[in-house]
Amino acid sequence: MVTINRLWTQIQETWQHIRISHQEKNLWLGIVVPSFFINLLMLALPLAMLQTYDRIIPNASTKTLVVLIFLVICAAIIEVFLRALRGVVSSWSFTREEYLSTTTLLEKILYSILSPENSIEKQSLLTYSDVINRVKQINHEQFVINFLDLFFIIIFIGLIAYIGGLLVIVPIVLMILLALKIYKRSSNLNIYLQRQKENDRERISLIVDSLSGIFTLKALAMEPSILRRSEYLQLKKAEANYDINLSTMAITALVAFFSQFVFFLTVSAGALFVIYGSLTIGGLAACILLSGRIMQPIARFIGLYNQQQDIHSSQKYLKKIYSLTEEPFSEKTLHRIIKGKITFDHVSLKEKNRVFVEDVFLEIFPEETVVIKDPYRACRYLFYFVMNFSLPTQGKVLIDNIQVSEYNLHNLRQQICYMPHEGVLYNGTILENITGFDPSKEILAREIAMHIGLEHMISKLPQGFQTRVGPNAVQMFSNGFRQLIALVRILINKPKIILFDHITMNVDHANLRMIVNALNLYKGKITLFFGTTDPMLLTLTDRIYTLINHKLE
Repeated sequence: MVTINRLWTQIQETWQHIRISHQEKNLWLGIVVPSFFINLLMLALPLAMLQTYDRIIPNASTKTLVVLIFLVICAAIIEVFLRALRGVVSSWSFTREEYLSTTTLLEKILYSILSPENSIEKQSLLTYSDVINRVKQINHEQFVINFLDLFFIIIFIGLIAYIGGLLVIVPIVLMILLALKIYKRSSNLNIYLQRQKENDRERISLIVDSLSGIFTLKALAMEPSILRRSEYLQLKKAEANYDINLSTMAITALVAFFSQFVFFLTVSAGALFVIYGSLTIGGLAACILLSGRIMQPIARFIGLYNQQQDIHSSQKYLKKIYSLTEEPFSEKTLHRIIKGKITFDHVSLKEKNRVFVEDVFLEIFPEETVVIKDPYRACRYLFYFVMNFSLPTQGKVLIDNIQVSEYNLHNLRQQICYMPHEGVLYNGTILENITGFDPSKEILAREIAMHIGLEHMISKLPQGFQTRVGPNAVQMFSNGFRQLIALVRILINKPKIILFDHITMNVDHANLRMIVNALNLYKGKITLFFGTTDPMLLTLTDRIYTLINHKLE
């Protein structure tokens, strides 16, 4: 009973999903109505066989035979046309659904707020990408099409009962046996699929952890133990794949066996009915064709149902993405050029008994330079509040005495720049990285690079500003060099406020001095807000605060 309820719930969810994805008219005209007529047209050949053997051949009615053949050919052509039409609609809707679901997930990730409880680990993202690929493979329309085919099994069985009488017992019994056998095998298949998913998550986690801590791993000479762990997980993966393939082949073999067996038993039992005069030869031929068409829809439906269950279990892992809190986009669209004043009005961030910042009150005036000494980088949440990446659980943040949420976010973020602790480079040339792929900024980019001394460093490269870099440039350039490129990228946008999140971490002394000299050129012209413990940056400041026990002192 529980299985039947679960099946019915799955069918209702799938139907509602399709109704949301399609217009009502397209749904009925493109899927439901063609499926109905396709199944009706499938009756043409069995009924034609019945008429041929029982009426046309005994009466030698050639004209009737020609007409019947013409009607069967027409029915076959119409059926092929309807299947093609249904396939086009189903494929189009599947592609559209794939696009929309993938876009929705990406939007959820990109527009989520940056908070400790609203983040996703790297290995989780890799797992989610695998789950997304699984979800993209599902075709809800095919599930409903096969479910509609099941209703016509009742019509096929009814016709067999009408034509062959007790002969209907043969396909009914075999149909029930096939459904039970496949369901039992499919239950084991779901267990193997679940094991495979668990193994994939462990394997991805091992790879990500190994690569992210590769220096520590090598320093402790842990390569052999990591390899042994990887081999063990690969063995488990191979065992899971073997079990899955074995179960899949067993289900295929069951369908093939029962398809042949129902044909054999129908012929054998039907022959006895014909011998004793309770069934005609035409009736037997029609019953054989109808019984053969009963097994395939059942096998397809159970296979698709198990696929639905696999996808349904996979979708549980996407719930964390769907539950991410999105950025608080306000309907208000305040566009203005800000002066650069920042006010933290008793701001706190607390989540699940964890405190990150507590009761911070701070005013930073336009073109002022302020430093917060914070070895644990908790001040980055203050930067997130200013950018409206995240919301404080208490208090409010104001820019020029106007609450951040009142601004148009796109307009505000064009005037405020955030510089993280590691310089990020994108696939492209150094000049493209500085200009943000905007050719109109190339002259200004070169001027600022020359102004702060970066051009001298770039000119030593074989291709200069045209040197191609990318996310893996960490192996080619030092963090200090990447930070200088990121700094020029920020300065060409002429922001009113720049937020610096421990930008001198892992920066060598020479590049650190260049960064300090560059910032000293813009001191008193832009509001500079630092989170750092670097002594050289402290020399730039107008005011210094310390974040101790989550409070500002």
